[in-house]
Amino acid sequence: MDGERFVAVEEAGVTHLRRVETGILDGDRIQIVSGVAPGDRVVVVGQRDLRDGQPLNVISEVVE
Repeated sequence: MDGERFVAVEEAGVTHLRRVETGILDGDRIQIVSGVAPGDRVVVVGQRDLRDGQPLNVISEVVE
């Protein structure tokens, strides 16, 4: 797993860790080149403490 990057995606109330390929890093923003698709629900708060398969309780959503 060294050098690999993952994001936490919520599906049906469960965490799924997905390996992603990253691109450009600009400050606190990073380009995701592959591994997620439009409509995927990516966890952006508290994701560092999540494990694959862990139940989630979504309390707020941001849609852009």
